[in-house]
Amino acid sequence: MTLNGDAAEAAKVVDEFQHQLHHGHAETAAAMLAPDLLVFEGGESEDSRAEYAGHHLGADSKFLQNATVRRISRRGSALGDLAWIATESEITAPGEKPVDLISTETMVLAKTPGGWRVAHIHWSSRPKE
Repeated sequence: MTLNGDAAEAAKVVDEFQHQLHHGHAETAAAMLAPDLLVFEGGESEDSRAEYAGHHLGADSKFLQNATVRRISRRGSALGDLAWIATESEITAPGEKPVDLISTETMVLAKTPGGWRVAHIHWSSRPKE
């Protein structure tokens, strides 16, 4: 699916967020998140940008620095000041416990005077078969 208009602009923010994490720029990535961010991952939740930045942002960045991510598909839409971007990817990472996953990611973004900010993230993954 091709994203158009505001959805395409929101997807650029999602891509830049991932890029910043992948390159170890956690502070820059955090600036792309709404203060009232809500993250769902692994059956747990974090209820603000500060909570996520203080707990899992650094670990997520460290993991992605050593991983290869290949996008499989993406969908999204925007209506007014909200957009959603859903991405399915293949993630592989070497290490003591090598990883070979299929990951699904949904991000909801809110348009602010400073541009699109990620307001909600839901990550889920399963071993690649």
